[in-house]
Amino acid sequence: MRVRDPQDRRWRVRRRWTPWRRRVRNVDPLDALSMPSLPGGDDPISIILTVLGLIVLIPVVILLALALLEVLLLLLLIPVPV
Repeated sequence: MRVRDPQDRRWRVRRRWTPWRRRVRNVDPLDALSMPSLPGGDDPISIILTVLGLIVLIPVVILLALALLEVLLLLLLIPVPV
């Protein structure tokens, strides 16, 4: 947003959503299609957050898979005692 103060100076006012600046590179669109990109982003903070998210997410997925297998096994064994 552009504003003017009482001395008629122009100011540009913006909101910064993150404490770091986004790094933008000039990349040819054809090169961008062939380049493998990192899953978390280009900057180190995004990569660290992605790794931490995977560290937390992998045990959760394993526990959910084991719980689902246990429920399926119980459903298969219910007719035996009945």
